[in-house]
Amino acid sequence: MAETLVLNNSGKDKLFGIHETSNQTRLLKKFIPKNSQVGILGMIVLGYILCPIQKVQGAASFFGNTLASCEEFAATFDNTCGRSTYYVRDSGSDPFSGMDGAEVSCVVGTTCPFTGATVTEDTPCVWERKLCVTCASYGLNAAKIRIQSNGLPNHCYSPDQPPNEVDIDFEVVYNWQAPRNRLFKNLTTTAQLDAVVCNATTYLNDKINNTLADLEVFGDYSLNETVGITINGVLLKSGVNATGYDVLYPKKKKNEYIGRLDLDACLGTTLATSTGIQELGGTEDASSDGVYHYHSMSPCIYSGSAQEYNFTCDKEPNCKKNVYKYISQNVTDSLRSIYPVGLAKDGRMIYSPFRIDGNVWDSCDVDVCNGRYFNGYYGYVMTPFFPYSVGCWGPGNNIQDKKIIASCSSNSRQCPYEGKFGANSLYLSAFSMVSLLAMMVFLA
Repeated sequence: MAETLVLNNSGKDKLFGIHETSNQTRLLKKFIPKNSQVGILGMIVLGYILCPIQKVQGAASFFGNTLASCEEFAATFDNTCGRSTYYVRDSGSDPFSGMDGAEVSCVVGTTCPFTGATVTEDTPCVWERKLCVTCASYGLNAAKIRIQSNGLPNHCYSPDQPPNEVDIDFEVVYNWQAPRNRLFKNLTTTAQLDAVVCNATTYLNDKINNTLADLEVFGDYSLNETVGITINGVLLKSGVNATGYDVLYPKKKKNEYIGRLDLDACLGTTLATSTGIQELGGTEDASSDGVYHYHSMSPCIYSGSAQEYNFTCDKEPNCKKNVYKYISQNVTDSLRSIYPVGLAKDGRMIYSPFRIDGNVWDSCDVDVCNGRYFNGYYGYVMTPFFPYSVGCWGPGNNIQDKKIIASCSSNSRQCPYEGKFGANSLYLSAFSMVSLLAMMVFLA
């Protein structure tokens, strides 16, 4: 079953994301005498400094690995099938021909690629998306989860990249867990980090874990390039392209122009992961497999006005300038907490980019694979920094060395973070901490 935590002011809740991630809290406990007037005053001031923690009076959902938990997690998907058991594949060219679907309409382009009809304000393009997520008992107190989807989005897209219907069908052990002290990845140098997170072939193996989490693929579409699938049935691919560069913020090298991957306003694309490298003065050689997918969090995974955007990211000023600021602007306050946004190919949860305090995950909150533990269960999170979602199959180690960062990205995970997006917040945190300690010394 999912565990729901509701924020309140009692101080009795053991809030994940606060007791494990707040360096300020740990430092204060070290310097503030217990039950002293200084300690009480210090905690009052601390509450003021950490006031964003109370900003979101929301709930967070974490999931276990039982059949009941699997069924509850499956219900968070935007399913169209209304089934408790998986859909038996049809023979012929369309394996989901008899599956219930849901119509999506959008005024996009001039000709609808699904029907061939002319698109006008009165006659939008219409397509039928299909998604069926089901669970089955597996062994003792465990479950398998099966995802069946035609890959079509539940929102608009850019007319430059119309999506193709595909056969996505796979099953994996649901939310399996390795022993807490076992690391699947232990990366301690930049070279080791690059070899994993800057390498698209990291995700090619179907068998994530030889003993437990075997991935069984029934559909025709290969999952080699994918890291998972989101709750609206759209595939999620890695944050690195086939040439080894960050798809959103590639780190440029001399005499090379490495452009950001062309995305629509939902941050989706049909371009293949191999976008190519442009020499200065050359032309881009980008291929497309026609399968719509994300490389990071999308503001269209949840319902909202962004689902109606039918243009490219570059035509939206905020999206063009700062992708994650744009995402944040299109997510309601009620969703700024820990919620599932998808399932990784290894069977673990993928959670939203927001912590329980409503702020985005910090680079020190996650390990090298972009994962962390949620009430004892390991899962992945979307982040505003590279690799954006699943970086490798975790658990991995948590590198806390600002010099060890992925060299393929100009927006890489760095702990402690000293990048341009985090400079102001780090300065404010340091200033607040120094001011507070000075006040306590003065009052003592």
